[in-house]
Amino acid sequence: MTTPGLPPASGVLWTRPDALVERTRWLFGLCVVASLILTLGAIAPTLPVGGVLPVAAASIAIIASTVVRYRLGRAVVACDVVDVAALAVFTAPLAVPAAALGLTFPMLWARSVYGGGRGVALHAAGVGAGVLTATLAGVHLYGATPEHVGAVAGTLPLMALTVAVARHLASQLFVREQSRQRDRALATLGTQLLGLTDPERILERAGEAWAAVCAATPGLCAVVVRAESDALVSVGHAGAFEQPPPPLPRAMLPADLADCEGHPCATAPELVAAAGGRTAWVSLPVPETTDHAILLGAAQVVPEEGVVAGRSLLNHVALALRAAAAHEELRTQALTDPLTRLPNRTAFTTALDGTDTAGGWALFLDLDDFKVVNDELGHAAGDRLLQEVAARLSATIRTDDVCARLGGDEFAVLVRSSDREEARALGQRLVAAVSAPIQLDGRAVRVGASVGVAALEASVSQTLQDADVAMYAAKNAGKNRVELFGGAPVPTPA
Repeated sequence: MTTPGLPPASGVLWTRPDALVERTRWLFGLCVVASLILTLGAIAPTLPVGGVLPVAAASIAIIASTVVRYRLGRAVVACDVVDVAALAVFTAPLAVPAAALGLTFPMLWARSVYGGGRGVALHAAGVGAGVLTATLAGVHLYGATPEHVGAVAGTLPLMALTVAVARHLASQLFVREQSRQRDRALATLGTQLLGLTDPERILERAGEAWAAVCAATPGLCAVVVRAESDALVSVGHAGAFEQPPPPLPRAMLPADLADCEGHPCATAPELVAAAGGRTAWVSLPVPETTDHAILLGAAQVVPEEGVVAGRSLLNHVALALRAAAAHEELRTQALTDPLTRLPNRTAFTTALDGTDTAGGWALFLDLDDFKVVNDELGHAAGDRLLQEVAARLSATIRTDDVCARLGGDEFAVLVRSSDREEARALGQRLVAAVSAPIQLDGRAVRVGASVGVAALEASVSQTLQDADVAMYAAKNAGKNRVELFGGAPVPTPA
């Protein structure tokens, strides 16, 4: 049985481990081997000839059991049986059976740092019974003195006391190691979240941290639920679930999930079944959200250390999501024109740089007579005109094209996967859209648009320069028209 909340040992025999529990197991294993060697040295002069082979076989079995248990990092029933049988075989031939106690106690200490308390107690009871039975058998098989039976029997209460104390210390050791693992999981999460701005990756790291916290807390499991109109839907879980959690009754949690902490969490039979019979559940709200919560479950009582770790984990994630949202907002602001909400020059050049030049076109659009409107009606009216122009341009282009405001009354459109005539036709539609009358302060005003069209070049700056040259050629040809770079101007009817 694996020790609750602790990972298996690495199983490297010749290297001193760093982890506290594994290092303790390693030292106790060495103590068993050293005690065996010392005991063999002490009993060798008085060992009867018929006892040499049983003692040798028992010694090998004890070492093998110790090594297997350490390498697996968990309690093994077969190893416990081997311990009891081998120690009995080892004790029976001894002229002074009490000499085996020097090996018995280290074996009990070593076993106390594996598995649960029940397994430790059964192992200790078996060892005590085995040693006492072997002492009795030694009187008949090897002619041992009967008085030794009383001496060995007198040590049984001491064995029980030793095992109880050793197990208590081991339990404290486990608790400390589990706490270190939870702290390590939270520290690792905090480090991983530094500079992370993708919400999906943040939640992925949070899932890994939840798994680590549940693994370090005996019996703990966690379910992330999203509130829908009539159910709580699981969007992730950690811990030992027998099956994925099904949709749960919405009435389990209050209408406002922000108030779910401390709220009595009614146990849903389907959740208990999925979680392997865990009937104790508490809920925690997920900060920065209104429709997500965490359900923490355990067999009888949800451990407080698990709840504390869960709150800390959620706070880490909330801060990371908040920072990611702020980063996204700043990135959006850096790439968006504040007046028209179109992409700005930086965003447009970035889009150009990331577009395959084959079949791509750039349209450079400059408003005609915008200054006249701006001077006559004022800058506020000019701003509203620019906003209306931006809306018309956005409504005219295709879904996968990009429309941007480069500054002032200059706009640009990136056309992907188009031929020359399609690019020209789009330019004409843009001119027509912009040229339609615009109502400003109860007055219909008109502006035009000169559009330059250029095929995408490998160099972004060259593409923009070509489109700019074509746009000025359109203005020089009479305004309110389209010209392709290197081609003839195309007039657009008013």
